Amino acid sequence: MDRYIQTTSALLVAVFVVVITFWNAKELNWDTEQHPILNGTQARELESQFEQSLVISDWAKGLWAAIDYSLFKEGYSGVVVGSEGWLFSAEEYFVPEKKHAKLESNLLFVTNISKQFQASGITLKVALIPEKAEIYAEYAPIQPLRRQGLREEIYATLRQGNLDVIDLFETLKALKHEQQLFLKTDTHWTPYGAKAAANIIAQTLPQYDVVDFNTTASKPTSFRGDLFNFIPVAPYFNNFGPTPDTLVAYSTEPSALEDEDLLFAPIAEPSIALIGTSYSANTNWNFPGFLRDAAKQEVLDLSTEGQGPFTPMEDFISDSDFNNNNIKTVIWEIPIRYFESNNFYAKSQGNG
Repeated sequence: MDRYIQTTSALLVAVFVVVITFWNAKELNWDTEQHPILNGTQARELESQFEQSLVISDWAKGLWAAIDYSLFKEGYSGVVVGSEGWLFSAEEYFVPEKKHAKLESNLLFVTNISKQFQASGITLKVALIPEKAEIYAEYAPIQPLRRQGLREEIYATLRQGNLDVIDLFETLKALKHEQQLFLKTDTHWTPYGAKAAANIIAQTLPQYDVVDFNTTASKPTSFRGDLFNFIPVAPYFNNFGPTPDTLVAYSTEPSALEDEDLLFAPIAEPSIALIGTSYSANTNWNFPGFLRDAAKQEVLDLSTEGQGPFTPMEDFISDSDFNNNNIKTVIWEIPIRYFESNNFYAKSQGNG
């Protein structure tokens, strides 16, 4: 019955599109003799003209996004549509023209940071986050422009520089059949994926001060990931877009907050710092919380959203208190794709 309703709705929408398109045909510039059949790219060219000819542009954008996704299995620039409702960031497929220069520059930056930390008596642990398209390759289109072995090359190069590198790929790949590690409609991992990574990293950390934490879960909620920004079917055509994820959010607090005797006890300054991207900074995944809980230690979270992994590190080392704080170990969370990113790079190494 549901399939009948969806099919009938799709036909009605299609008929409506034809009527509206012909009604606005005098406003459109399209050579039907040259292009009698539309593909995805040509549909978006017509879409742009169609939207400009309609006053209700939000509705029109939603309509064309629904058509792109339903008929062509495509979205706007920024998303790559996989199978069974999986969406992938176009950043995992796009490679800049000067990819070799970007990669070498960023690897050199990471190596130099390690040497600077070593000179200051700080231990650096680089946690490499694998690409979602590699973990879930069975649902992802082939990455034709991505060089084979990118992750292995990054790992090997950093290891040759005597860096302490935590490659999360093998462990996460082994766990993906137990529970979903990445969100279908978002660039990032699920809380389960974040917890799995935190458990791996925590095993490598030295023990400074023991602090007990308590992690609690919230009720499951429907979650529209960031990749929905490139398939803007909401709010009029939700049924023709991807199915939202179900997200269970977590929060982690020191157990001392529940103990009146310890509530007003002095708090030790953290010896561990976390620097990274929205994989760490976004509270939906609770990665810093899981890390604190698994390590049984306080962790100073210096991660930021929207700046990539290199700018937060540059900010940290440029801080006047860099050599005067209590930090003894730094966890640097770096998604693999940023090593070749055209938008995020180590500025102190130049623009490649």
